[in-house]
Amino acid sequence: MKRVMGLVVMLLIPVFVVVGCAENPRGTFGPSWDVGIQIPAIEDNWLINDLVNMDSFQSLKYDSEEERFILKGESENEIITELEVELDKFELDELIDIGPTEIIVSDQVDGEDFGGFSGEVSIEEFDSITLSDKAGEYNRLEVALTEIDKEKIDDFTVKLKDNSSGEISGEVNFTDITENRTKYITLAAQKLSNDLEIILESNQTSGEANFKIEISSSKFEVDKLEGYNEGIAEEVNFTTNLDIGEEAEVGEEGLYLRIDPKFPEGSNLEFIIDRLTIDETELTKEESGADEGYYKISNVDLNDDLTLNGEIKDIGDVTFDFTEKLQLELGMYGSITVKLPDIDLDAEDDYLVFKERNEFEMTDDKLDKIEENLKEGRLIFEADSTFPADIIVELYVGNEKEDTLYEKQNLVGELLTIPANEIKFDEFILKQDIRDKFRGEPAYLGVKLRVSNEVFESGQDINLNSYAVLEVEINQ
Repeated sequence: MKRVMGLVVMLLIPVFVVVGCAENPRGTFGPSWDVGIQIPAIEDNWLINDLVNMDSFQSLKYDSEEERFILKGESENEIITELEVELDKFELDELIDIGPTEIIVSDQVDGEDFGGFSGEVSIEEFDSITLSDKAGEYNRLEVALTEIDKEKIDDFTVKLKDNSSGEISGEVNFTDITENRTKYITLAAQKLSNDLEIILESNQTSGEANFKIEISSSKFEVDKLEGYNEGIAEEVNFTTNLDIGEEAEVGEEGLYLRIDPKFPEGSNLEFIIDRLTIDETELTKEESGADEGYYKISNVDLNDDLTLNGEIKDIGDVTFDFTEKLQLELGMYGSITVKLPDIDLDAEDDYLVFKERNEFEMTDDKLDKIEENLKEGRLIFEADSTFPADIIVELYVGNEKEDTLYEKQNLVGELLTIPANEIKFDEFILKQDIRDKFRGEPAYLGVKLRVSNEVFESGQDINLNSYAVLEVEINQ
């Protein structure tokens, strides 16, 4: 609403300035005409699923006596929600291991001899990996020069090249070395293919140096695997919450739960659940009959932690991004009861009540300028409802805070009634006495939707679009 009323001022005040300067040569004003200005007001969508934080369900009904929603599902029309859990990063060990190799460097180019050193690094385990940004003892190459003879190493460089991209992934330089020395090539956050090469470069300026080189990789912490073929069997233990709703409880029909981990297509991973507990109560999986594959839930608090123990295994060459969260689809049938969610929702008599409040920021001086040339103001409503219930839309305006805004003295009127499963168009005249309610700062505008309590189905919603039409007289 703040943005909308600011737009009103920007549109109308320039009109008043032009009109004030539009006097003709005879000292009189020319013809006048009316201009309608359309200003967006409210555009919103209310989805019944949002009341219980569920993607799908069979039915939803509010129990006014218990002050709780009753949520139901069947095996063919489940209560469905999704959870996200973070997986530990994947680790690889000893990908690169080049044992001690004798190296000879000389100030004579023709005499330079790397001792038959082969820097080719062919890795068969994957197509490529993207390392995490973890540094320190992770994601690096260790380059050690040992057994150096009496001649010093003047200038010696070791590079890691990725032949797939042609890029140098990292390098390290040794200068004026006379004793054993170890340095590290940091590879954090790098993408590496399976076609790597160690390149040695020497600029020996005096004499000849003889030494040994040893190169090995630390643990690699992997953000993303592509085409990994060495097999994965990782134990996984994590704790999450069902996140069904406030003070969720198992209903009279009982509750059965299935959990379906959703790995991305082509990842070739599966998650085998070995043990499932809510709080410290282990749930038993039905192995046969109509409930096969479901865990029966009883005598547990649905708001307690849910803990999964199991194993992630490969079913082919693995491609997976470990920075992405694992999606768990939870399917349930039976019934659940939950309290009213902590949003602008209440219950009055046999109605569910949605409330929306906005502060109206407009000084009396600006309102006066609008009123000078305003002939009529109308509030237009367009609504498209798939709710199986009538919806009454009420408008409130007042200077009180939120807890008193929706009292009777601030009720402007019932704007419209939206019949069940219908599209509704209506308009409301903003008479002078109503416009005067916006004077005096701060002013608040509130909209209340009263929805008669019926049995709702998943996916039902209401779209509400409203705008103000201001009819302004223009003189020439």
